[in-house]
Amino acid sequence: MFLKIDEAEVNARLRLFSLDRPILIDVIRMSVAAYGGCTDNDPPSARGFEPWRAATRGLRELLPSRGYERDDTGNFSTIKHAKHGIRIVVLNADSRTGDPRFEVYPSNRLRKGVLHERAIGAADWLPGLPNPFFTNQLDIWYLCQYINGEKVLAELSRPERIEDGFITSWRERILILKPGDWKNVESGEKDDDSGPEIEVDVQLR
Repeated sequence: MFLKIDEAEVNARLRLFSLDRPILIDVIRMSVAAYGGCTDNDPPSARGFEPWRAATRGLRELLPSRGYERDDTGNFSTIKHAKHGIRIVVLNADSRTGDPRFEVYPSNRLRKGVLHERAIGAADWLPGLPNPFFTNQLDIWYLCQYINGEKVLAELSRPERIEDGFITSWRERILILKPGDWKNVESGEKDDDSGPEIEVDVQLR
């Protein structure tokens, strides 16, 4: 598994997909706003569905400027970039999302069905039946998000294997929001390791 952690490395990798960390954080902001709009009077599933809906909409509103287009092939709601050969789908993942440790990695919170299994490539399509996934030559990537109160985590990752409806391994993980990053993002502080600011004393002669 390849793991991209620091901001320079993350952005360098994302640029290969015509993406960057700030635009994905903007998508997560939309998701967080949807989560915050839920109340105790909503159905219990609202805090899962609404962030997923908002992030999916966010990808489809912000990424067309980067060459992406909406794709609902086989009732699988994604956004794709044919030139780069990828599709991105939003995934509500668990609290291990964004964890920078190599041995810790996220999984989906709810069991997924045949759409995800087929997209990841865990099973062959039934012989003799038409395959609705004509975009299966595109690599599937998940924008994994975890939102729980003020804790917000995210990563863009490519799955490797799914078993019994749960993703069990990843080919590559690109961390967008690690633990503690969201607080810095919301406060406007820089969260990279660019070193201390240097004050220059300018005096008039």
